[in-house]
Amino acid sequence: MTACLRAGLRVAEAASLARSGDLAAAAAVLADAEAAEHARPAELDLLARIHAQRGDFEKADLCWARIQATDPEHAGAADGRALIAAIRARRRRARPLLRPVAGLIVVASLLVATASGSDGPARSTPPEDVSGCDGSAPR
Repeated sequence: MTACLRAGLRVAEAASLARSGDLAAAAAVLADAEAAEHARPAELDLLARIHAQRGDFEKADLCWARIQATDPEHAGAADGRALIAAIRARRRRARPLLRPVAGLIVVASLLVATASGSDGPARSTPPEDVSGCDGSAPR
């Protein structure tokens, strides 16, 4: 099984657990991604959302910062970090970040589709975190 497919399955499993309300188990599924130097953005984004829902805004912010280090235009990371900054500045009330279940399903579906060989969105340059996911040898 390729690393990309394993990552897609981890995200799908964690998303399912998060939707069912088992945030601790969802975070545990993604624990390796949090520790990995080259974790995929989808894993880190979902993990950040889980941390935020659990009220651990520091960990959530760190996950989103890691995404932005390689993809400064990542909308989910930018939105999440802006919300955390507003909470810290007391411009927003701290509450779990709720996203539609459909959003988690879309992320998981895209990862599984990418891992299974479909093309997905076009990019001018492939991000480093998908090495080996496009059929090329990992770097």
